[in-house]
Amino acid sequence: MKSITSLSEAIHKRTFPLQKLIWVFAALFAIAVYFLLHERTLNAHDPANYYLAIKYGFSVAAERPHAPGYPLFVLVWSWLVAAFNCDPHAAILILNGIFLFLSIGLCYNFVRRFWGSGTAIVATLLVACNPVVLYYSSVAEIYIYDLFFSLGAMYLFMSCRRKLLPLAFVLLGVAMGFRFSSVILLAPVLAVVLWSRVDKREILSLRSIGLSILGLLLGIAVWIFPFYIRTGGIESVQQALRSAANLDSTVYQNAAVYLSYLLWSVNIGVVIFLLRRKPIAAIKQKWLLVSWFVIPTMFFIFQHYAKGYILLILPSMIIPMAYTIDAVKRKSLKRAMTAIVLGADLSLFFFMPFVVPPVESNLPKAQRSSLERVETAFLRSLSFFAPSYSHIRVADAAITEANVAITTYCAPQSIIIVDNSAGAWAFPRSLQASHPSLAFVQGNPNDTTIVSLFSGSEVDRRYSTAKVLSADTLYYLIDPRYAAEFGTPPEAALLVSGSRISLYRITEKVKLPFWKYFTKIK
Repeated sequence: MKSITSLSEAIHKRTFPLQKLIWVFAALFAIAVYFLLHERTLNAHDPANYYLAIKYGFSVAAERPHAPGYPLFVLVWSWLVAAFNCDPHAAILILNGIFLFLSIGLCYNFVRRFWGSGTAIVATLLVACNPVVLYYSSVAEIYIYDLFFSLGAMYLFMSCRRKLLPLAFVLLGVAMGFRFSSVILLAPVLAVVLWSRVDKREILSLRSIGLSILGLLLGIAVWIFPFYIRTGGIESVQQALRSAANLDSTVYQNAAVYLSYLLWSVNIGVVIFLLRRKPIAAIKQKWLLVSWFVIPTMFFIFQHYAKGYILLILPSMIIPMAYTIDAVKRKSLKRAMTAIVLGADLSLFFFMPFVVPPVESNLPKAQRSSLERVETAFLRSLSFFAPSYSHIRVADAAITEANVAITTYCAPQSIIIVDNSAGAWAFPRSLQASHPSLAFVQGNPNDTTIVSLFSGSEVDRRYSTAKVLSADTLYYLIDPRYAAEFGTPPEAALLVSGSRISLYRITEKVKLPFWKYFTKIK
Protein backbone atom coordinates (compact mmCIF):
# COMPACT_ATOMS: atom_id res chain seq x y z
CA MET A 1 0.00 0.00 0.00
CA LYS A 2 1.42 3.34 -1.01
CA SER A 3 1.93 6.09 1.51
CA ILE A 4 -0.14 9.25 1.33
CA THR A 5 2.84 11.12 -0.12
CA SER A 6 3.37 8.54 -2.86
CA LEU A 7 -0.34 8.62 -3.66
CA SER A 8 -0.32 12.39 -4.08
CA GLU A 9 2.73 12.18 -6.36
CA ALA A 10 0.97 9.56 -8.46
CA ILE A 11 -2.11 11.76 -8.79
CA HIS A 12 0.11 14.64 -9.93
CA LYS A 13 1.18 12.56 -12.92
CA ARG A 14 -2.38 12.16 -14.14
CA THR A 15 -3.96 14.45 -16.71
CA PHE A 16 -5.88 16.42 -14.07
CA PRO A 17 -3.86 18.46 -11.56
CA LEU A 18 -4.39 17.75 -7.89
CA GLN A 19 -5.21 21.40 -7.20
CA LYS A 20 -8.36 21.16 -9.33
CA LEU A 21 -9.32 17.85 -7.75
CA ILE A 22 -9.12 19.44 -4.30
CA TRP A 23 -11.57 22.16 -5.31
CA VAL A 24 -13.95 19.50 -6.64
CA PHE A 25 -13.69 17.64 -3.33
CA ALA A 26 -14.25 20.89 -1.43
CA ALA A 27 -17.42 21.61 -3.40
CA LEU A 28 -18.85 18.11 -2.94
CA PHE A 29 -17.96 18.10 0.74
CA ALA A 30 -19.61 21.49 1.40
CA ILE A 31 -22.75 20.44 -0.48
CA ALA A 32 -22.96 17.18 1.49
CA VAL A 33 -22.58 19.03 4.82
CA TYR A 34 -25.32 21.48 3.87
CA PHE A 35 -27.91 18.91 2.79
CA LEU A 36 -27.16 16.16 5.33
CA LEU A 37 -26.13 17.91 8.54
CA HIS A 38 -27.53 21.44 8.74
CA GLU A 39 -29.84 22.49 11.57
CA ARG A 40 -33.56 22.65 10.79
CA THR A 41 -34.49 25.44 13.24
CA LEU A 42 -32.93 28.60 14.67
CA ASN A 43 -31.15 26.89 17.53
CA ALA A 44 -29.64 29.78 19.46
CA HIS A 45 -29.84 33.49 20.27
CA ASP A 46 -27.34 34.67 17.65
CA PRO A 47 -28.86 32.84 14.66
CA ALA A 48 -32.19 34.48 15.51
CA ASN A 49 -30.42 37.87 15.60
CA TYR A 50 -29.07 37.24 12.11
CA TYR A 51 -32.44 36.03 10.86
CA LEU A 52 -34.19 39.16 12.13
CA ALA A 53 -31.47 41.39 10.63
CA ILE A 54 -32.07 39.92 7.19
CA LYS A 55 -35.85 40.13 7.55
CA TYR A 56 -36.23 43.54 9.21
CA GLY A 57 -32.94 45.33 8.46
CA PHE A 58 -29.61 46.08 10.09
CA SER A 59 -29.84 47.68 13.55
CA VAL A 60 -27.22 47.40 16.29
CA ALA A 61 -29.55 49.17 18.73
CA ALA A 62 -32.18 46.44 18.25
CA GLU A 63 -29.51 43.71 18.22
CA ARG A 64 -30.13 42.84 14.58
CA PRO A 65 -27.50 41.46 14.89
CA HIS A 66 -25.84 42.16 18.23
CA ALA A 67 -22.88 44.55 18.38
CA PRO A 68 -20.78 45.23 16.46
CA GLY A 69 -23.41 44.15 13.93
CA TYR A 70 -21.39 42.34 11.24
CA PRO A 71 -22.87 44.56 8.49
CA LEU A 72 -21.31 42.83 5.48
CA PHE A 73 -22.69 39.49 6.63
CA VAL A 74 -26.17 41.02 6.61
CA LEU A 75 -25.54 42.42 3.13
CA VAL A 76 -24.33 39.12 1.65
CA TRP A 77 -27.13 37.17 3.32
CA SER A 78 -29.66 39.58 1.80
CA TRP A 79 -28.10 39.05 -1.63
CA LEU A 80 -28.41 35.28 -1.21
CA VAL A 81 -32.07 35.58 -0.18
CA ALA A 82 -32.75 37.60 -3.33
CA ALA A 83 -30.62 35.36 -5.59
CA PHE A 84 -31.99 32.01 -4.42
CA ASN A 85 -35.43 33.21 -3.28
CA CYS A 86 -34.83 31.36 -0.04
CA ASP A 87 -35.58 31.74 3.65
CA PRO A 88 -33.14 33.92 5.65
CA HIS A 89 -32.15 30.89 7.72
CA ALA A 90 -31.21 29.02 4.54
CA ALA A 91 -29.18 32.02 3.31
CA ILE A 92 -27.02 31.92 6.46
CA LEU A 93 -26.37 28.20 6.00
CA ILE A 94 -25.60 28.63 2.29
CA LEU A 95 -22.97 31.26 3.06
CA ASN A 96 -21.47 28.92 5.66
CA GLY A 97 -21.23 26.27 2.96
CA ILE A 98 -19.43 28.72 0.69
CA PHE A 99 -16.93 29.55 3.44
CA LEU A 100 -16.38 25.83 4.09
CA PHE A 101 -15.73 25.24 0.39
CA LEU A 102 -13.20 28.09 0.22
CA SER A 103 -11.53 27.03 3.49
CA ILE A 104 -10.86 23.51 2.26
CA GLY A 105 -9.30 24.74 -0.97
CA LEU A 106 -7.23 27.39 0.81
CA CYS A 107 -6.04 24.88 3.41
CA TYR A 108 -4.64 22.58 0.75
CA ASN A 109 -2.89 25.36 -1.17
CA PHE A 110 -1.50 26.96 1.99
CA VAL A 111 0.01 23.72 3.34
CA ARG A 112 1.18 22.49 -0.06
CA ARG A 113 3.24 25.62 -0.61
CA PHE A 114 5.37 25.00 2.48
CA TRP A 115 5.17 21.29 3.31
CA GLY A 116 4.33 19.56 0.03
CA SER A 117 1.24 17.90 -1.40
CA GLY A 118 1.35 14.79 0.81
CA THR A 119 1.13 16.76 4.04
CA ALA A 120 -1.40 19.10 2.42
CA ILE A 121 -3.78 16.24 1.68
CA VAL A 122 -3.64 15.00 5.27
CA ALA A 123 -3.99 18.49 6.75
CA THR A 124 -6.97 19.25 4.51
CA LEU A 125 -8.75 16.05 5.55
CA LEU A 126 -8.06 16.74 9.22
CA VAL A 127 -9.44 20.28 8.96
CA ALA A 128 -12.49 19.28 6.90
CA CYS A 129 -13.45 16.46 9.30
CA ASN A 130 -12.73 18.36 12.51
CA PRO A 131 -15.83 18.33 14.76
CA VAL A 132 -15.71 22.10 15.30
CA VAL A 133 -15.55 22.72 11.54
CA LEU A 134 -18.41 20.31 10.86
CA TYR A 135 -20.54 21.80 13.61
CA TYR A 136 -20.16 25.47 12.70
CA SER A 137 -20.68 24.65 9.02
CA SER A 138 -24.03 23.08 9.96
CA VAL A 139 -25.53 25.75 12.23
CA ALA A 140 -26.56 29.34 11.54
CA GLU A 141 -23.59 30.89 13.33
CA ILE A 142 -20.79 32.87 11.65
CA TYR A 143 -17.71 31.22 13.16
CA ILE A 144 -16.87 29.15 10.08
CA TYR A 145 -15.90 32.48 8.51
CA ASP A 146 -12.97 32.61 10.94
CA LEU A 147 -11.48 29.48 9.39
CA PHE A 148 -11.75 31.00 5.91
CA PHE A 149 -10.40 34.36 7.02
CA SER A 150 -7.49 32.87 8.98
CA LEU A 151 -6.29 30.74 6.08
CA GLY A 152 -7.10 33.37 3.45
CA ALA A 153 -5.34 36.25 5.23
CA MET A 154 -2.22 34.18 5.91
CA TYR A 155 -2.02 32.92 2.35
CA LEU A 156 -2.67 36.38 0.90
CA PHE A 157 -0.01 38.20 2.94
CA MET A 158 2.53 35.45 2.38
CA SER A 159 1.95 35.19 -1.35
CA CYS A 160 0.90 38.54 -2.80
CA ARG A 161 3.43 40.57 -4.76
CA ARG A 162 4.75 43.73 -3.15
CA LYS A 163 2.99 45.97 -5.68
CA LEU A 164 -0.35 44.40 -4.78
CA LEU A 165 0.08 44.71 -1.02
CA PRO A 166 -2.06 47.90 -0.76
CA LEU A 167 -4.88 45.94 -2.40
CA ALA A 168 -4.42 43.23 0.23
CA PHE A 169 -4.93 45.90 2.89
CA VAL A 170 -8.11 47.03 1.13
CA LEU A 171 -9.42 43.49 1.49
CA LEU A 172 -8.32 43.47 5.13
CA GLY A 173 -10.35 46.64 5.74
CA VAL A 174 -13.36 45.06 4.04
CA ALA A 175 -12.91 41.98 6.24
CA MET A 176 -13.40 44.16 9.32
CA GLY A 177 -16.99 44.68 8.12
CA PHE A 178 -17.52 40.95 8.50
CA ARG A 179 -15.76 40.34 11.82
CA PHE A 180 -13.88 43.23 13.35
CA SER A 181 -12.40 41.06 16.09
CA SER A 182 -10.96 38.50 13.67
CA VAL A 183 -8.78 41.13 12.02
CA ILE A 184 -7.59 42.49 15.37
CA LEU A 185 -6.73 39.03 16.73
CA LEU A 186 -4.80 38.02 13.61
CA ALA A 187 -2.98 41.37 13.29
CA PRO A 188 0.09 40.10 15.25
CA VAL A 189 0.63 37.06 13.02
CA LEU A 190 0.09 39.12 9.86
CA ALA A 191 2.74 41.54 11.13
CA VAL A 192 5.13 38.59 11.66
CA VAL A 193 4.46 37.39 8.12
CA LEU A 194 5.21 40.80 6.61
CA TRP A 195 8.33 41.24 8.75
CA SER A 196 9.59 37.81 7.63
CA ARG A 197 9.19 38.38 3.88
CA VAL A 198 12.32 38.59 1.80
CA ASP A 199 11.16 41.94 0.38
CA LYS A 200 10.71 43.40 3.87
CA ARG A 201 12.84 46.46 3.08
CA GLU A 202 10.56 47.54 0.22
CA ILE A 203 7.40 46.77 2.21
CA LEU A 204 8.52 49.01 5.07
CA SER A 205 9.25 52.00 2.85
CA LEU A 206 7.23 55.15 3.61
CA ARG A 207 5.46 54.97 0.25
CA SER A 208 4.40 51.34 0.74
CA ILE A 209 3.26 51.96 4.32
CA GLY A 210 1.27 55.03 3.27
CA LEU A 211 -0.48 53.18 0.43
CA SER A 212 -1.25 50.25 2.71
CA ILE A 213 -2.83 52.51 5.35
CA LEU A 214 -4.85 54.25 2.66
CA GLY A 215 -6.00 50.89 1.33
CA LEU A 216 -7.06 49.79 4.81
CA LEU A 217 -9.10 52.98 5.32
CA LEU A 218 -10.76 52.56 1.93
CA GLY A 219 -11.76 49.01 2.85
CA ILE A 220 -13.24 50.21 6.16
CA ALA A 221 -15.14 53.00 4.38
CA VAL A 222 -16.97 50.38 2.30
CA TRP A 223 -19.04 49.37 5.31
CA ILE A 224 -18.65 52.01 8.03
CA PHE A 225 -20.36 54.81 6.08
CA PRO A 226 -23.50 53.07 4.73
CA PHE A 227 -24.14 50.95 7.82
CA TYR A 228 -23.08 53.21 10.69
CA ILE A 229 -22.31 56.83 9.80
CA ARG A 230 -25.29 57.42 7.49
CA THR A 231 -27.81 55.71 9.77
CA GLY A 232 -26.70 56.67 13.26
CA GLY A 233 -23.71 58.98 12.96
CA ILE A 234 -20.47 58.51 14.86
CA GLU A 235 -22.49 57.64 17.99
CA SER A 236 -23.63 54.47 16.24
CA VAL A 237 -20.00 53.41 15.78
CA GLN A 238 -19.19 54.20 19.41
CA GLN A 239 -22.21 52.25 20.63
CA ALA A 240 -21.18 49.23 18.58
CA LEU A 241 -17.66 49.29 19.97
CA ARG A 242 -18.82 49.76 23.57
CA SER A 243 -21.35 46.94 23.32
CA ALA A 244 -18.85 44.60 21.67
CA ALA A 245 -16.36 45.21 24.49
CA ASN A 246 -18.93 44.65 27.25
CA LEU A 247 -18.14 41.03 28.12
CA ASP A 248 -19.37 39.34 31.30
CA SER A 249 -17.29 36.29 32.15
CA THR A 250 -14.43 35.34 34.45
CA VAL A 251 -10.93 34.18 33.56
CA TYR A 252 -11.63 30.76 35.04
CA GLN A 253 -14.84 30.31 33.06
CA ASN A 254 -13.09 31.42 29.87
CA ALA A 255 -10.25 28.97 30.46
CA ALA A 256 -12.64 26.09 31.17
CA VAL A 257 -14.55 26.65 27.94
CA TYR A 258 -11.41 27.31 25.90
CA LEU A 259 -9.60 24.17 27.06
CA SER A 260 -12.57 21.96 26.24
CA TYR A 261 -12.72 23.45 22.74
CA LEU A 262 -8.98 23.15 22.29
CA LEU A 263 -9.30 19.37 22.66
CA TRP A 264 -11.23 19.32 19.40
CA SER A 265 -8.38 21.02 17.55
CA VAL A 266 -5.03 19.90 18.91
CA ASN A 267 -5.10 16.51 17.19
CA ILE A 268 -4.30 18.20 13.88
CA GLY A 269 -0.97 19.33 15.27
CA VAL A 270 -0.22 15.81 16.52
CA VAL A 271 -0.60 14.30 13.06
CA ILE A 272 1.21 17.08 11.22
CA PHE A 273 4.07 16.68 13.68
CA LEU A 274 4.48 13.14 12.39
CA LEU A 275 4.50 14.39 8.80
CA ARG A 276 6.81 17.34 9.48
CA ARG A 277 8.83 18.67 6.58
CA LYS A 278 11.42 21.43 6.24
CA PRO A 279 10.68 24.76 7.96
CA ILE A 280 8.73 27.41 6.10
CA ALA A 281 11.02 29.40 3.88
CA ALA A 282 11.88 32.87 5.19
CA ILE A 283 9.67 32.51 8.27
CA LYS A 284 10.74 31.28 11.70
CA GLN A 285 8.18 28.73 12.75
CA LYS A 286 8.30 29.53 16.44
CA TRP A 287 7.36 33.20 15.96
CA LEU A 288 4.66 32.31 13.48
CA LEU A 289 3.20 29.82 15.93
CA VAL A 290 3.44 32.18 18.91
CA SER A 291 1.76 35.07 17.11
CA TRP A 292 -0.92 32.91 15.50
CA PHE A 293 -1.79 30.65 18.42
CA VAL A 294 -0.60 32.06 21.75
CA ILE A 295 -1.73 35.69 21.45
CA PRO A 296 -5.38 34.95 20.51
CA THR A 297 -5.39 32.26 23.20
CA MET A 298 -4.50 34.86 25.82
CA PHE A 299 -7.40 37.01 24.61
CA PHE A 300 -9.85 34.12 24.87
CA ILE A 301 -8.75 33.25 28.40
CA PHE A 302 -8.43 36.73 29.89
CA GLN A 303 -11.16 38.54 27.97
CA HIS A 304 -13.68 36.33 26.19
CA TYR A 305 -14.88 32.73 26.16
CA ALA A 306 -13.66 30.87 23.09
CA LYS A 307 -16.68 29.12 21.58
CA GLY A 308 -16.40 29.05 17.76
CA TYR A 309 -13.51 31.52 17.83
CA ILE A 310 -11.25 28.47 18.06
CA LEU A 311 -11.59 28.24 14.27
CA LEU A 312 -9.54 31.42 13.99
CA ILE A 313 -6.45 29.65 15.31
CA LEU A 314 -7.22 26.05 14.36
CA PRO A 315 -5.11 26.31 11.17
CA SER A 316 -2.07 27.16 13.30
CA MET A 317 -2.17 23.52 14.38
CA ILE A 318 -0.90 22.75 10.88
CA ILE A 319 2.46 24.19 11.89
CA PRO A 320 4.45 21.33 13.43
CA MET A 321 3.85 21.72 17.15
CA ALA A 322 7.24 20.36 18.23
CA TYR A 323 9.51 21.90 15.61
CA THR A 324 12.68 21.07 17.57
CA ILE A 325 11.94 17.34 17.81
CA ASP A 326 12.80 14.83 15.10
CA ALA A 327 9.77 13.52 13.25
CA VAL A 328 8.85 9.88 13.42
CA LYS A 329 9.99 8.25 10.21
CA ARG A 330 7.86 5.14 10.00
CA LYS A 331 5.31 5.65 7.25
CA SER A 332 2.99 3.01 8.68
CA LEU A 333 2.71 5.02 11.88
CA LYS A 334 1.87 8.13 9.87
CA ARG A 335 -0.97 6.35 8.13
CA ALA A 336 -2.22 4.78 11.36
CA MET A 337 -2.18 8.09 13.25
CA THR A 338 -4.00 9.86 10.44
CA ALA A 339 -6.66 7.17 10.25
CA ILE A 340 -7.14 7.16 14.03
CA VAL A 341 -7.57 10.94 14.24
CA LEU A 342 -9.93 11.12 11.26
CA GLY A 343 -12.02 8.27 12.67
CA ALA A 344 -12.06 9.82 16.14
CA ASP A 345 -13.10 13.22 14.82
CA LEU A 346 -16.00 11.82 12.81
CA SER A 347 -17.05 9.55 15.67
CA LEU A 348 -17.02 12.46 18.12
CA PHE A 349 -19.17 14.53 15.81
CA PHE A 350 -21.78 11.87 15.07
CA PHE A 351 -21.79 9.65 18.15
CA MET A 352 -20.51 11.69 21.10
CA PRO A 353 -22.59 10.97 24.23
CA PHE A 354 -24.58 14.03 25.15
CA VAL A 355 -23.36 15.50 28.42
CA VAL A 356 -26.26 17.05 30.33
CA PRO A 357 -25.11 19.92 32.58
CA PRO A 358 -26.29 20.06 36.18
CA VAL A 359 -29.44 21.95 37.06
CA GLU A 360 -27.28 24.46 38.94
CA SER A 361 -25.86 25.72 35.63
CA ASN A 362 -29.10 27.64 35.12
CA LEU A 363 -29.02 29.31 38.52
CA PRO A 364 -27.98 32.97 38.79
CA LYS A 365 -24.24 33.54 39.27
CA ALA A 366 -24.81 34.90 42.77
CA GLN A 367 -26.17 31.52 43.84
CA ARG A 368 -23.08 29.58 42.66
CA SER A 369 -19.57 29.49 44.07
CA SER A 370 -16.57 30.27 41.89
CA LEU A 371 -15.69 26.57 41.64
CA GLU A 372 -19.27 25.66 40.68
CA ARG A 373 -19.24 28.31 37.97
CA VAL A 374 -16.01 26.88 36.52
CA GLU A 375 -17.43 23.36 36.66
CA THR A 376 -20.71 24.30 34.98
CA ALA A 377 -18.90 26.37 32.35
CA PHE A 378 -16.81 23.33 31.44
CA LEU A 379 -19.84 21.01 31.37
CA ARG A 380 -21.84 23.52 29.32
CA SER A 381 -19.01 23.63 26.79
CA LEU A 382 -19.31 19.85 26.47
CA SER A 383 -23.07 19.96 26.03
CA PHE A 384 -24.71 23.24 25.03
CA PHE A 385 -21.74 24.28 22.92
CA ALA A 386 -20.47 20.80 22.02
CA PRO A 387 -19.59 20.48 18.34
CA SER A 388 -21.68 17.36 17.86
CA TYR A 389 -24.47 16.16 15.63
CA SER A 390 -26.44 15.17 18.73
CA HIS A 391 -26.46 18.79 19.92
CA ILE A 392 -27.89 19.99 16.61
CA ARG A 393 -30.69 17.43 16.61
CA VAL A 394 -31.62 17.83 20.30
CA ALA A 395 -31.83 21.61 19.83
CA ASP A 396 -33.95 21.09 16.69
CA ALA A 397 -36.33 18.89 18.68
CA ALA A 398 -36.64 21.34 21.60
CA ILE A 399 -37.28 24.37 19.39
CA THR A 400 -39.80 22.44 17.28
CA GLU A 401 -41.61 21.25 20.41
CA ALA A 402 -41.78 24.78 21.80
CA ASN A 403 -42.97 26.25 18.50
CA VAL A 404 -45.77 23.69 18.19
CA ALA A 405 -46.95 24.31 21.76
CA ILE A 406 -46.91 28.09 21.33
CA THR A 407 -48.69 27.99 17.98
CA THR A 408 -51.38 25.69 19.38
CA TYR A 409 -52.11 27.34 22.73
CA CYS A 410 -50.85 30.93 22.91
CA ALA A 411 -53.08 33.83 21.97
CA PRO A 412 -51.70 36.80 19.96
CA GLN A 413 -50.44 39.84 21.88
CA SER A 414 -49.61 37.75 24.94
CA ILE A 415 -46.35 37.44 26.87
CA ILE A 416 -44.53 34.15 27.31
CA ILE A 417 -42.08 33.84 30.20
CA VAL A 418 -39.30 31.44 29.24
CA ASP A 419 -37.74 29.92 32.33
CA ASN A 420 -33.94 29.66 32.31
CA SER A 421 -34.18 25.88 32.10
CA ALA A 422 -36.29 26.00 28.93
CA GLY A 423 -34.32 28.97 27.62
CA ALA A 424 -31.18 26.87 27.54
CA TRP A 425 -32.67 25.22 24.46
CA ALA A 426 -35.67 27.26 23.35
CA PHE A 427 -33.97 30.66 23.22
CA PRO A 428 -36.54 33.50 23.45
CA ARG A 429 -34.93 35.25 20.49
CA SER A 430 -35.36 32.09 18.39
CA LEU A 431 -39.01 31.82 19.39
CA GLN A 432 -39.49 35.53 18.66
CA ALA A 433 -38.31 35.03 15.08
CA SER A 434 -41.06 32.46 14.53
CA HIS A 435 -43.78 34.31 16.49
CA PRO A 436 -43.49 38.09 15.90
CA SER A 437 -46.98 38.74 17.32
CA LEU A 438 -45.91 37.50 20.77
CA ALA A 439 -43.54 38.90 23.39
CA PHE A 440 -40.98 36.77 25.23
CA VAL A 441 -39.19 37.30 28.52
CA GLN A 442 -36.46 35.05 29.90
CA GLY A 443 -35.94 34.69 33.63
CA ASN A 444 -36.43 32.63 36.74
CA PRO A 445 -39.31 33.01 39.22
CA ASN A 446 -36.80 33.70 41.99
CA ASP A 447 -35.02 36.45 40.07
CA THR A 448 -35.68 40.06 40.99
CA THR A 449 -35.23 41.56 37.50
CA ILE A 450 -36.23 40.83 33.94
CA VAL A 451 -33.31 40.56 31.56
CA SER A 452 -34.99 41.52 28.28
CA LEU A 453 -38.29 41.68 26.49
CA PHE A 454 -38.28 40.27 22.97
CA SER A 455 -41.15 41.48 20.80
CA GLY A 456 -41.75 41.76 17.05
CA SER A 457 -38.29 42.42 15.66
CA GLU A 458 -37.02 44.25 18.74
CA VAL A 459 -35.20 43.53 21.95
CA ASP A 460 -36.00 46.03 24.70
CA ARG A 461 -33.77 46.11 27.77
CA ARG A 462 -35.62 49.00 29.41
CA TYR A 463 -38.01 46.57 31.02
CA SER A 464 -35.25 45.41 33.35
CA THR A 465 -35.92 48.55 35.41
CA ALA A 466 -39.39 49.66 34.26
CA LYS A 467 -41.21 47.32 36.70
CA VAL A 468 -44.38 47.56 34.61
CA LEU A 469 -45.49 45.07 32.01
CA SER A 470 -48.96 44.14 30.92
CA ALA A 471 -50.38 41.46 28.69
CA ASP A 472 -53.75 40.09 27.70
CA THR A 473 -52.55 36.61 28.59
CA LEU A 474 -49.44 35.35 30.37
CA TYR A 475 -47.78 31.98 29.73
CA TYR A 476 -44.88 30.17 31.32
CA LEU A 477 -42.46 27.84 29.49
CA ILE A 478 -40.24 25.49 31.53
CA ASP A 479 -38.21 22.32 31.05
CA PRO A 480 -40.28 19.71 32.98
CA ARG A 481 -37.12 17.93 34.18
CA TYR A 482 -36.20 21.04 36.18
CA ALA A 483 -39.67 21.89 37.47
CA ALA A 484 -38.88 20.38 40.87
CA GLU A 485 -35.81 22.61 41.20
CA PHE A 486 -37.24 25.87 39.89
CA GLY A 487 -40.89 25.31 40.62
CA THR A 488 -43.98 26.40 38.73
CA PRO A 489 -45.97 29.49 39.65
CA PRO A 490 -49.15 29.10 41.72
CA GLU A 491 -52.47 29.22 39.90
CA ALA A 492 -50.91 28.02 36.65
CA ALA A 493 -52.87 25.78 34.32
CA LEU A 494 -50.80 23.14 32.52
CA LEU A 495 -51.55 23.27 28.78
CA VAL A 496 -49.01 20.83 27.38
CA SER A 497 -46.06 18.83 28.72
CA GLY A 498 -43.50 17.34 26.37
CA SER A 499 -40.12 15.73 26.84
CA ARG A 500 -38.31 19.08 27.09
CA ILE A 501 -41.00 21.75 27.20
CA SER A 502 -43.98 22.30 29.52
CA LEU A 503 -46.32 25.23 28.80
CA TYR A 504 -48.49 26.80 31.52
CA ARG A 505 -51.09 29.57 31.42
CA ILE A 506 -50.79 31.97 34.36
CA THR A 507 -54.23 32.61 35.83
CA GLU A 508 -53.41 34.84 38.79
CA LYS A 509 -50.79 37.39 39.79
CA VAL A 510 -48.51 36.00 42.50
CA LYS A 511 -46.14 37.60 44.98
CA LEU A 512 -42.80 36.09 43.96
CA PRO A 513 -40.23 38.76 43.00
CA PHE A 514 -40.30 37.98 39.31
CA TRP A 515 -44.07 38.39 38.95
CA LYS A 516 -44.19 41.94 40.30
CA TYR A 517 -43.57 43.21 36.79
CA PHE A 518 -46.85 41.90 35.47
CA THR A 519 -49.78 44.10 36.34
CA LYS A 520 -52.46 42.84 33.99
CA ILE A 521 -53.39 39.17 33.78
CA LYS A 522 -56.63 37.85 32.36
